[in-house]
Amino acid sequence: MKQSWLWKHVESRVGDRVRRMMRGNETGVAMLMALIFVVILIVTTTLVASVLIAQFAPYRRNTQNAQAAVVAENGLQSGLSYLREAEAPPSSLLPSTTTDTSKAALDDEYTVDATSSSGVKVVLNNASDTTSTTSTASTADYTTRNWTYSVTIQFYKDNPKNYTASELVSKALTPGDVRAKTNVNYAAVTSSAYFARYANGRTSSTKPVRVVWAVCKFGTGDHGGGGGSVDGPNGGRIGMGFYASAPYVKSRWTMEPTWKEINIDFSSGVSDNGNEQGPVNYQHASSVSDAMSATTLMNPANQTCMLATTKVITKVESLSDMLNPNGKPVEGSALIVLPQAYKQDSGKEEYTYTPQCQSAGEYKNLNNWVYKDDDSIRPVADQSLCVTGVPISETGGGNRIATLQKCGKSYGPNNQPDYYTDSAKTAQNAEKDDPDSLLNKYQKWAFYNGFINAGYLNDSGYMDGPISADKKTRFSHIEVSTKLSIDDDLSHGLNAGHSAGHIADFASLNARVVVATLWDYNLGSAQAWYDVDGDMTDATASFGQAGEAGYNTQQIVNASSGFCITSNDSGDDAYTDTCKVRGGVFDPFCYRSVITGKDLQDKKFGTGVSHYCPVAGNWDENAKKWRWKTDQVEYHEDESTNGSGIQTKLWTYTGADESSIKCYGFDGSGNFKLMDCVVAPEFTRYNDNAGKYKNRGTFQLGGKCLTEIYPGDLVGDHNNLRPVYSRSDGHPAIKLMTCATAGDEPDPGAVRVTDYLKRNIKSQKWNSHVSVTEDDPRYCVEGRGTASLCHSGSESRKGTFTPGSNGFVFTRELTRDGSI
Repeated sequence: MKQSWLWKHVESRVGDRVRRMMRGNETGVAMLMALIFVVILIVTTTLVASVLIAQFAPYRRNTQNAQAAVVAENGLQSGLSYLREAEAPPSSLLPSTTTDTSKAALDDEYTVDATSSSGVKVVLNNASDTTSTTSTASTADYTTRNWTYSVTIQFYKDNPKNYTASELVSKALTPGDVRAKTNVNYAAVTSSAYFARYANGRTSSTKPVRVVWAVCKFGTGDHGGGGGSVDGPNGGRIGMGFYASAPYVKSRWTMEPTWKEINIDFSSGVSDNGNEQGPVNYQHASSVSDAMSATTLMNPANQTCMLATTKVITKVESLSDMLNPNGKPVEGSALIVLPQAYKQDSGKEEYTYTPQCQSAGEYKNLNNWVYKDDDSIRPVADQSLCVTGVPISETGGGNRIATLQKCGKSYGPNNQPDYYTDSAKTAQNAEKDDPDSLLNKYQKWAFYNGFINAGYLNDSGYMDGPISADKKTRFSHIEVSTKLSIDDDLSHGLNAGHSAGHIADFASLNARVVVATLWDYNLGSAQAWYDVDGDMTDATASFGQAGEAGYNTQQIVNASSGFCITSNDSGDDAYTDTCKVRGGVFDPFCYRSVITGKDLQDKKFGTGVSHYCPVAGNWDENAKKWRWKTDQVEYHEDESTNGSGIQTKLWTYTGADESSIKCYGFDGSGNFKLMDCVVAPEFTRYNDNAGKYKNRGTFQLGGKCLTEIYPGDLVGDHNNLRPVYSRSDGHPAIKLMTCATAGDEPDPGAVRVTDYLKRNIKSQKWNSHVSVTEDDPRYCVEGRGTASLCHSGSESRKGTFTPGSNGFVFTRELTRDGSI
């Protein structure tokens, strides 16, 4: 067809034109298609890139935040470690180096900023996060070497959890407060995480990426075994409570089961947490006391425990209603007293250990107490509460119940070192004038055969003028009530006292309460639980703790029992016994004749006083001399920072002048007693900083340690513990024994000193800063991971805080500038 004339004619006239047009159209389409393709490519690339960027940015931020969180947490743990590792006493909570943020040389070192207007601060300005193992982002910039944290620690009396920003500033404790241990109850730790903080030099810092804030509470802690801890200068037993009859008066032993031979069945009679449980396995009839021997124990039916109610009560309820084992003491709690063993209803002399008194049992938050070094009595579970007596405004209607109320401010020789030595009496006057002081809140207790309010009342007013004789000064004290029944009214009119001739009647689960007596002219007028001059002498114990007693009051306190080295009046026999605690202006021992309401035939008030009674009232009419305070002992303290030791004698004064000086030592028969100082030995005194555990807080003579031996105590190695008590009157003995190594020492031949339950005790440590734990309340136990600031075999120190999030009681995250 293409060869035809028609085709050729059309081809010649139209074909070229059509092809030229078609070629033009094809060129335009291609260009359009190319443009469309480019646009699609750009849009697609933009969308893909946006998605990728949108996914990468959060990943990068999340990675950064995750790293910052770890770094900030490391800062918190660093602060917690600092507080846990800080050596006692609490003055060491403040480092010796002053904060200077411009010095890189001070990085990774805790310093103190005492110039801040918001209280003293412990500062770790810039620390590398060397412990972080968090994966880093792909960029090399986000590595742990560029992450740092800072830590700031401040101290508070009350829990700062709900403080406003201004309150955190105004209520932070000052350097003087912290160094004097005044109300150092809480620490707030702020940790800030930074990235490339000083990229442009030390003069400019970037803002923190994350800031976290946490609170830890001093004095209560849980480290694997449960329970809280009490940290103080002398330690001692917690929960010993009151005695139902005098433990040292032999004339009563034929009637009262004060001391008993008791078989301890470790297979079933002792719980996993170290409490006696089940029946009391007396080896002889419990109605008659056994003669003292090396294995004799205090009869638990003769001891008590005190528990705080878990709610405010106005009448007696059942024990289960008043004492919730899952609860804690509250403001307004009453105080219930129970025997540590109660009599069964079988009609036989059969006794069972009281579950509510098990110090490490389910009631541990209610039955553990500390007679603190400011002379307050506090529950271990909440040391912001104090046992509170009756106000002077209360009159008529008889005794009132003692309750727990918020504690006031602490004053005394362990809070203001010149409390007794300042001639101007600055601290004592400040205490009287401070309406929030423990004294003015009726929460400060002296101790002499019982707890006596540290205040006194004259006709002119409370703490006004000197204490006077002839019933011109009134006093108040706490006692244990008679047995109560369900629904008995607790508002007033509570009878106090106890007939010591009926232990079996006392040892029941009928509740008694602690009462505070109205302000009266003598203690005997209220049918006292104790009688200073009668056979109830030493019938109460100060919870086995010493209050303010210690080096600052010229007393030597045993760290295990909380008892003081003391002597009989003649000085030929020395032992340990409950300390005579002065409690500030009022010294009950020196006013014993006023307390008992007995007039002195020779009224030499204000003259002829003994060396240790700067006030009158201490005249011994029979001996025609002023009585000396038998638990006063002085010595030269080891002030070295490394505990290298110092040679010192132990001396006291038995009269009114320096010529009456006597010193303690051992006679040829090994009896500890007073003697002329020229023949008395020098002991080597080591403080708590000694390098070896066995030396810390000890007095040593001839390579052996001065040791308190309480009835039932054992000494030996792990496989051969033997009883060593040798007295016949129940008083703890003082002997020289081989110095004990740490309780968790792996060497089977290591020396141990234990109680009758084979728990390691600190009976060789005197005026030593120790802690006692709620799960093992009478002792600072080594190697169990429960006793705060107790030394373990590895020479480490454990913390002192209630557990919460990572060791803190409260944590929260702050804004990036550190404000709340």
